[in-house]
Amino acid sequence: MCFVEILINGVAMKKQIKRLSPHQNGKVFGVLMAVATLPMFIPMLLMMSFAMPNESSTNFPSGFLIMFPFMYLIFGYISVVIMCFFYNFLQKFIGGFEYEASESVNAKNTSDIPHLFFLGFLFKKHLKLTR
Repeated sequence: MCFVEILINGVAMKKQIKRLSPHQNGKVFGVLMAVATLPMFIPMLLMMSFAMPNESSTNFPSGFLIMFPFMYLIFGYISVVIMCFFYNFLQKFIGGFEYEASESVNAKNTSDIPHLFFLGFLFKKHLKLTR
């Protein structure tokens, strides 16, 4: 069941997400988790290297902390893939995430702006701008 409510002039509508891509979402979340944990683990590695009195007396390899961002990447990917499969299965019975979207009445096509700017720069002597 895909619930869509469109107002009279197409101004606002409610939509539901029908399917989540497991691989793409897992990839994005895993990389975000790995990058987000780097600022936390680099200072932790530095503090542990200064806090250890003698490296030969401890058996904890300090290089092991470097593996944590990669572990976050792998386990973040796996957990999001599993959750996407659950979402894709359950949304058929209970519906999906619902959000409201609206079209801007004054939306402009901005794809031509760089071209117009370049042409205006080339022919600025020949263009007469009026307000």
